[in-house]
Formats: sequence, C-alpha cells, structure tokens
Amino acid sequence: MTESIWIERISQFDSTLRIHKLEMIHSGWDHTILFVNDTIVFRFPKKRGFEMALHKELELNRALQARQTSLSVPRLTPLFIEETLVGLSYPLIAGVPVETIENQTTLSTIDYQHLGNFLTTLHRITVDELPNLHATHSHSFWDTMYAQLQQNIFPQLETNVSHAINVVYETFLESLSSNNRKPVPIHGDLTTANMIYNQGEQKLVGIIDFTDAQLSDPAFDFAGLYWTYGLDTVLSVLRYYKTDECKQGIVERVKRFYGLQPLFHHLLYLHEQKELDKASPFVNRFLELKKLGGFK
Repeated sequence: MTESIWIERISQFDSTLRIHKLEMIHSGWDHTILFVNDTIVFRFPKKRGFEMALHKELELNRALQARQTSLSVPRLTPLFIEETLVGLSYPLIAGVPVETIENQTTLSTIDYQHLGNFLTTLHRITVDELPNLHATHSHSFWDTMYAQLQQNIFPQLETNVSHAINVVYETFLESLSSNNRKPVPIHGDLTTANMIYNQGEQKLVGIIDFTDAQLSDPAFDFAGLYWTYGLDTVLSVLRYYKTDECKQGIVERVKRFYGLQPLFHHLLYLHEQKELDKASPFVNRFLELKKLGGFK
C-alpha cells in the first residue's frame, strides 16, 4: 500500500492524530510495522488469520504490565475495525533493535541481569492467566518443519550440510519422546531484532514483538542469544535466571537443538523469498555452533 493509504488507515483508529512523518519498516517477517512521528508504532499482520495471535499477545502483554519487569515491554492498544482486531499500536520504546547496531553491540553485566530477571518473570506467569496461549512447539510442529526442509531445502544444499541438519534434527526428535517438562509462557522469538538498546544509556531497555509467544520449553528463549552471541552469553544470563530446573539441562537443550534451529527458519524464509543464495552466513554459523553441541 502507498503512504497515503496507510495514513488514511491509521486515521481510522485515531482521527485526532496528526501524522507529520511516517516510516515503514521492511524487516518484519509477519507484520507491516509503521513508525508515526517517531513516537508511535503501528503493527498490522501481513496475512489474514492473525486475529487470535493478536488477542494472545494482548493477553500476555497485560500480564507483563501487571508485573514489574526489568525491561520495558510495549503498552499495547488494540486496533479494531468494527469488532475485528486488525492490529496493535504502542508508544515507541526509546532505542533501536540490537540487530541494527553495527557489530551488534556487546551486552554488559547489567544487560545479562535484566535479561535473566525478565525471563524469570515471563516464565513464571501462570497458565491460568493466559487462556489464549497454547503450545505450538508440538512433535507434529517439528516433524512438519523437518519434512519441509527435506523436501524444499535439502536438494539445494551441499551433502555435508544436509547430513549435519539430519544428525541434529534426528537427535532432537528422539529426545522429545522422553520429554515430560511442564511448558511455560515463552517469548518465542527473543532475537536481537526484538531486543531494544538505548545507545545513549548504553544498555538494553526493552523487549518487543510477542507474536510468537506460546507455552513451550523455557530453554527456547535462550536460542537467539546463543545464535548471535554464543555460549558465554547464555551462561551469563542464566546466572540471573531463577528456575527450579537444573540450568545445565537448559544449556544442553540450547546447544544441541534450540540454539541451532534458527538456521531452519532462515532457510525456509529465504526459500519462500526465492533468495536461498543468501544462506551461506547462516549455514556457516550453524556448522560453527554445532561443534559445541557434542555431536560426532
């Protein structure tokens, strides 16, 4: 849509808002993201059928707002057309996504502490508070992703890369049969794209985009940190993370699958965009991290 159409659409929700500047962010996989006057964010799903996901995100957001979190989360306002929830808006959290900073700034001890405390708060929200939050990472979910990789991606990969993915994936699927961990609310996409950093204050200040929130293994929320920063950062955050579970178990699940599976999402997304030729950096990172997982 053109800028004028977006301005007209936004005005449906707030006729008093005077739009002097509109910036569209093109990096979102699932949403069109618009910055208005450098102060307000509007998010609209790119595909139909996202209404329940928006309700789920609102529900989790209210639960987080009711607690004192160590990092800010967006104060969401639902956007309705008639009675249908079509998007969300919120005041901009002052800062930029870590991924937009050159060399993705090194996190500090304070950042580790804030991340550990934030994840503790999130993972301890009771399921009763979140009736619309469900488990997505089922055995069938991972089976389906594996089948998509085998069918669409493997024929275009070098044999050694396909073999490496097979080893990681088969090992993980075998472990699922003995999994009796109680799922908790997770962010589901805690990557540097969704971590807001204030360069003036030189610290993390917020976490955004809970679109992929669900009930799942808490170890999953350490995957993005592992993929970008490596094991030392995961261990540093875990020092401030409170759990009744053995933390070494979390580390092993991150090293052996969750911290490696970002490659699979990147490959499927690049295939969908017909840009699989851009996969090399992601493949190389996967192979580098796989060595730390204890695979033969």
